[in-house]
Order: sequence, then C-alpha cells, then structure tokens
Amino acid sequence: LVLKHVDNIGGKKGMHQLQEISLLASLLEKYHPRQSNVVVVATSSSPQTLAQPLRRPGRLGTELYMKVPSEEERIEMLQSLIAQYDLKLKETEIKKIGIATRGFVAADLEILVRRIRNASHPTDEGHIE
Repeated sequence: LVLKHVDNIGGKKGMHQLQEISLLASLLEKYHPRQSNVVVVATSSSPQTLAQPLRRPGRLGTELYMKVPSEEERIEMLQSLIAQYDLKLKETEIKKIGIATRGFVAADLEILVRRIRNASHPTDEGHIE
C-alpha cells in the first residue's frame, strides 16, 4: 500500500487536518506488518513537514532518504528509458535533456520519455495519445 505525498494529508492547517492525521495514525497503529502480507510505504518530498504523530514508533517506523540523481545518472536513466521505448534520439539530445532535468527523479524522467514517445507517435485519428 503506497501513501503518496503523505506530508500533504489534511491540506490546510486546522481541525480538518488534525482529524485526518489522527485517523491515519489510528489506522497505522492497528496495522501489524508481521501478521500481514501488506507493506505500507509513505512517500514525501518534504519529510520534515510530516506530522510528528505519524512518525512515532508503530506507525511509519523506518525512514529511507533517496537523493536526487546527478546529471550523469539522469543521462544514464534517459538512455535506458529511451532504448526501452525504442525511441531514436541523438546522444547530444539525450545529454541536453539530462542537463535540463535537474531535480528530476526516475519517475519524472519516465513520464517525460512517455510524453516524447506519445508526441512522436500520433494515434490513427491524428490525436496525440
């Protein structure tokens, strides 16, 4: 189970946010990973803003930090994705994309490559997928 952008739970600060955080914390306390085949993963681009009640032991216990890939790593990822989607791009174009995508992670790069593919392969009706 993936909880994306868990730091955004509740939206704006106030009573509604506190209720959502309390509900999620309560559900996480009832969940026992050793008795289940379900793994709960929460993602956040700014974990420092995550509500403290969710970070207590027995809720979201283990934190993993993933660094943003370097320019060289982004270029390698792009080369792999472009080959996977069977696109024909020059090395110079791939390098330009790698330079221009500072701050992008693998998922962002895959979305970008899909958009490139879709833009270069219109559907039968002439619309881009």
